[in-house]
Amino acid sequence: MLISDVLLFLILSIFLLSIIINIPNGFYLIYISLKGKEAIKTRAHINLKKMELTSEFPSLSLLLPVLNEESQIIDLLDNMYSLEYPGELEILLLDDGSTDNTLKMSKPYEKEFRERKTTEFRIIERSNSQESKGKFENLNRGLLVSKGHIIGIIDADARLEKDSLIKVTEAFVSSNENVVGIQIPWNHRNKGDSWLTKTFVTGIEIHQRIMQQGRSMIDVMIPTYGSGEFWLSSTLKSVKGWNNVITEDIELSYRIQLQNKKVRLSFDTYSDQLAPNSLPGFVQQQSRWASGFFQTFKRLGPSILTGNISRKSKLDSLLLMQFYGLPAITYINFLCFSFLLLISTSEFQPLFWPEITIIIGISISLLLSGLLSSIILQAFIFKQYLNGSFTSTLFWSTWLSLTGLALAPFFFKAMIDGLSPRKLKFKVTPKKNIAKTGFKRLFPSSYKLTFVFLFHIIFISFLLFHAYSILELSLFLSILSYLLILLTINIIFGILSF
Repeated sequence: MLISDVLLFLILSIFLLSIIINIPNGFYLIYISLKGKEAIKTRAHINLKKMELTSEFPSLSLLLPVLNEESQIIDLLDNMYSLEYPGELEILLLDDGSTDNTLKMSKPYEKEFRERKTTEFRIIERSNSQESKGKFENLNRGLLVSKGHIIGIIDADARLEKDSLIKVTEAFVSSNENVVGIQIPWNHRNKGDSWLTKTFVTGIEIHQRIMQQGRSMIDVMIPTYGSGEFWLSSTLKSVKGWNNVITEDIELSYRIQLQNKKVRLSFDTYSDQLAPNSLPGFVQQQSRWASGFFQTFKRLGPSILTGNISRKSKLDSLLLMQFYGLPAITYINFLCFSFLLLISTSEFQPLFWPEITIIIGISISLLLSGLLSSIILQAFIFKQYLNGSFTSTLFWSTWLSLTGLALAPFFFKAMIDGLSPRKLKFKVTPKKNIAKTGFKRLFPSSYKLTFVFLFHIIFISFLLFHAYSILELSLFLSILSYLLILLTINIIFGILSF
């Protein structure tokens, strides 16, 4: 048997695997989105119990992990200073070894908070003799010295409403005793900066305001986001805090809920965040989330399958964790298919060359149907959430589907990283609150992303010329349509930085 025949079998197997995963996932996402729509109409998540007496409010600690955040630190601490909370409030600025002016700019706030007397503010610095291990260790360092009954995690780019802490506390009090975590949704103040930020925010809002509310309605495990999440201190300390995972927030939330504890969403307030406004930052964040989901799947997958949780929680968790796997699987198939074309010539062809036409037909049909299914699903969710016009719904559902495929090479790498035994290093997503600057250059500033973009254009173009020299016209046109879709995806990926 030739290598080419093995590749044929591998290509077909990968596509069959994607079908097996994609079909139930598609139906399940529609079910979840319907439940999310129901939650929006009925506000079935949490009915807040109003608290009036100061003595009713438990002590609360906010952990602010920072590393080289001089562009955000002033606005962050001004926002913290403006918060209203009748109970004891502790704010811990956790510096992980900043080399810019973050600490210098933070020091004056020690005096301001001290004069205010209603809030305790402390700066916790990492010792110079210690090497930074990432955000998880920084948070654990804060957890050890925190005093609050409730612990909140706030990223440097986050801004809370004045009464956010009051509403979060009321959400805890209004929930049953099994609820140990509250997640508030994100808004994004730089949504209109560019097409890139609009794309990111639209996807996030669909996930948070439809999918997450749907999960809450059917009572399954809810992953948290890392910023705007609040936990009972006793629960965090009982599980010994955060683990060394690239998405420490997601892993922690699943680990806690596997003990039959609950996380609930509170849409009565929000955390105002910054969306990545550069292509390298966007890709870095998406890749980190993808690696983190695969890491969490590797660590907790067996526990989810065998744990004492409901079957619907097991199904939902496993389907959510493989979300980033579908683009990665598509990319693996593309690589196998490309290699098959490269080793084929008019004189040397696989043993089962006639059958390749069938395989190619199946591949093209699956790619087109998969893309169409994704567009339909996104359109359904988008329509349910925003009630937009037909044109806007069609545009955004198509755009989001193509964006997911455009990121496939990076999700493929993220899958390898997440499932590998080596430890991954946490990288802070670069975010700056810049004004809209109009037309930007075609290629992203990172040479690595530019190389990936150019490589795919050149490689796909070469495949087209190679295929034309060895194949019949009808078969060539079929392959042309297959590869042009991938070429279009890469072009869209390149112009995302406009």
